Amino acid sequence: MAFFSRAIAPYHAKLPAYERELIGLVKAVKNWRPYLWGRAFTVCMDHYSLKFILDQRLTTIPQHTWVTKLFGYDLTVEYSLGS
Repeated sequence: MAFFSRAIAPYHAKLPAYERELIGLVKAVKNWRPYLWGRAFTVCMDHYSLKFILDQRLTTIPQHTWVTKLFGYDLTVEYSLGS
């Protein structure tokens, strides 16, 4: 189990919550890449709609950009209720 935290960039602060959480997911996977590449892993997040990130329709170009960075990983996103 590992934890990753980083302050959000000012130009990302104005984005919708979905895109901010997606960016956080991509940055965490990028940070832990040497340990995750080629292995199945689970990410627990408190944002429910990211559970279906690879199954849902992406509506904006930035969403496509961020999701393509997750291709190649054996990733499962689980929802866990946050407080």
